[in-house]
Amino acid sequence: MTRAYKSVSEMRERRQLVEITCDWCSAEVERLRGYDDAEKTLRFAWGRSFPDGGHLQGWQVEDLCQECIAKLKALLIDNGLNVTEYDVDW
Repeated sequence: MTRAYKSVSEMRERRQLVEITCDWCSAEVERLRGYDDAEKTLRFAWGRSFPDGGHLQGWQVEDLCQECIAKLKALLIDNGLNVTEYDVDW
């Protein structure tokens, strides 16, 4: 049995994240290359959880710059909401 091979060129297209812009002020959200240094998600969810499964529904805000995060935090506090800060190491 003989096997014949030839070189074949393939063109592949893939989606790559190149920029995140702030949903509030349209500034570019700064990111470190190689590591995602900031997880910025404001999420509200409600639902039920059981041993064999569950369901959550809600809404979230993901793409805000540091300045708008501070602005949103101040807005929440100014409107009487209790904002709880926390710090996590792993």
